[in-house]
Amino acid sequence: MGTPEENRQEENASIERADAAFRRRQDAFLRVHAQLYPIGDGRPTEELDEAEAEWKAVAADMERITQEIRSGKRK
Repeated sequence: MGTPEENRQEENASIERADAAFRRRQDAFLRVHAQLYPIGDGRPTEELDEAEAEWKAVAADMERITQEIRSGKRK
């Protein structure tokens, strides 16, 4: 943990990453949905798995920051 300003910057960056990861995950889901029969050919895409993994990593980072705030380690 750094200074309060560094903490705020990390928190803001984490929120921005979460927003980007959520949008990527949502877009990937919509592309997979478009592949479903009878519209598409039924082939899944790897993009959804990658987007899901990214989302989980970002969510874990946000959870860590949240726990630090709740425990008083961050102010």
